[in-house]
Amino acid sequence: MSEQTAPELIGIGIQTTVDQAQRLGLTWVNRQATVTDGADPSAIMATLDGDNTPIGMTSMIGAIPVGTRVYVFIVPPAGNFIVGLVTTAPVALNMACASLSLSAGTTTSITFVDMPGPPTLSFTKMTDASRLRVDLTGTFFSATASAGLRAGISFSGASGDFEITGLGNTNTSLGNHVAYAGHVILDPASVSGGIPAGTHTVTGRWRRNAGTGTLTLDTADIWHLCITEIP
Repeated sequence: MSEQTAPELIGIGIQTTVDQAQRLGLTWVNRQATVTDGADPSAIMATLDGDNTPIGMTSMIGAIPVGTRVYVFIVPPAGNFIVGLVTTAPVALNMACASLSLSAGTTTSITFVDMPGPPTLSFTKMTDASRLRVDLTGTFFSATASAGLRAGISFSGASGDFEITGLGNTNTSLGNHVAYAGHVILDPASVSGGIPAGTHTVTGRWRRNAGTGTLTLDTADIWHLCITEIP
């Protein structure tokens, strides 16, 4: 008898397993589906291609955003198991973006305080372990020299402030509205206590950078915030 290689033996073993499963009436099918409710990995709802009604599934890859295309192993009578994403591109678990209202006001604080208004955004985090990308664009002005700004946010249910961006000073633009923008990625490993899953109120915060001067806002200023939850 000829000697068989390892790949050949593995192939024979897989085929034997399939043959035995078929004799016992245990078969499985790999199909694609679209997620309609992906918050709970143990109770995902998704619609198989060619069907019209969502059915229950168990995700082997955690929470999945609505609309994601997934691979499903159908293993009767055990159930339906999501085992991967149809696309390998990065997928956002959740996202919230808004242009937030500001009120007229000032600060000379050298520690973070609420911005006038304050601007707030409701955001639901899907999982404890996920990261958050925070993008911010805003404007302010100052009528005095050496008024630098730092802008950030706070999360209800999480400790501390998270600085996103800043602007050194407005010495050359006194009285003119000045724009600032930036982004950060918040990793649970670097956040004391983490940012747990659940619905959070995100609040705009600001402080003076250094030196002197008064940071000023009026209703002509803007504050656009976007939070994206990523694996």
